[in-house]
Order: sequence, then structure tokens, then C-alpha cells
Amino acid sequence: MQALCRDLCAQIARRATSQRHGTRSLLFRRGDRADCFFVIAEGVVYTSLLSSSGREFISCVAGPGDLVGAAAYFDGAPREADCTVMAPLRVVSVPYSAGRALHSTLLDDLLCQAVCRQWRAVLAQTGSLALDELDVRLAKVLCMLDMQGEGMEAMHPRHFHQGLIAAMANGSRPKVNRQLQRFHRAGAIALRGGAIASVDRDKLSALVQAAEMK
Repeated sequence: MQALCRDLCAQIARRATSQRHGTRSLLFRRGDRADCFFVIAEGVVYTSLLSSSGREFISCVAGPGDLVGAAAYFDGAPREADCTVMAPLRVVSVPYSAGRALHSTLLDDLLCQAVCRQWRAVLAQTGSLALDELDVRLAKVLCMLDMQGEGMEAMHPRHFHQGLIAAMANGSRPKVNRQLQRFHRAGAIALRGGAIASVDRDKLSALVQAAEMK
């Protein structure tokens, strides 16, 4: 929301409400009627799809400063995924009706940019799922989280348990665990007590390049 002018931010603030949600609660469910978007002030959420057998695929992770739930502002469609709170969350909820009432092209552009960024991220992730083996998918997920963690500590891989990382890489937890051990032995990551303590993006990127050249 930093791109908005002060006056517009004040107008939005008068129409918005602040909410708090605990860890593992749902901000919204797939299929819910969508009538607002959220600006994350504190905490982390992830959006995911769940199969009938209970298998989960995480499509997006968002943290402080990110917008969530903006797509339906433009098309009025129901929520397309579940949104789960990963770390204690404080969000600002802005009704779509309030945003539209402002007739602000600046706000519309900001929301459109947020949706486009999320779409590009999901497209890249989908391409990786379709074309890459697990080791490459996992390396890309870890690099992405490590990059996000540079600006937002709550987004660092150390805060993601292996079940979440497996859901992001679309691999079973045992297979992901074995691959993490291989990365650890190669010096690409450091594991402590089964958790990811640090990531060497250069080494992970080299592993990805080597795998893609085979």
C-alpha cells in the first residue's frame, strides 16, 4: 500500500478494519464468497489446494506488506483456495465495495499489479511442477523462501516445517526429507534438528543448473 498517496490511504483506512488471527486458523476457505482484500501487517499466510484424499499443495506464501484476496475484486469469483495462517496474523481488511467507491485508478493499478505478481509466481511454480524433478523443485522453493526471508524474517525457510516445504514442492515428506539430507551433505543447506537453519543460494542454484543440463 506504500504506492498510494496519503489522502487515498486515509480514505481507505476509514473504510477498513483491523483483524487478528491465530496460527493455523483460516483467513478464508476455497469457495467462500469474496467481498474484501487483506493487507498483511504482521505474520505469514499461505494459500493452498486440498485434494479429496487430503493431500495439500501450497500455491503461494505471503507476509508483511503483501496483499491477499485481491483477484475477486476484478471478477467477483469465489475464493479460489484456502488461506491458512502460519504465524500470528494482523491484517487490514478492505471491502471491495469501499475500494470501488473511491474510483481510484491508482488503487486499481496496485491491486492489478499484486494479482499479476501472484499469477506469475504460480505460473513459474506450475511450470516447475510439470517439468522438474523433485530435487530441482525443492531447490527452487528453498531459494525463493530464502530470498523472501532477506526482507522478512518470518518468511525464512527456518520457520517452515518439512510438511509445508513438501507441500510447496509437491513431494511426499519422506522424499523431501531425504533430498534435504542430500542438500545438507552437499553444503547447500544447513540442518539443525531436522529444521533448515540456513541456505546457500549459490550452491542450490548450481545444483539446479547442473540438473537442468542433464
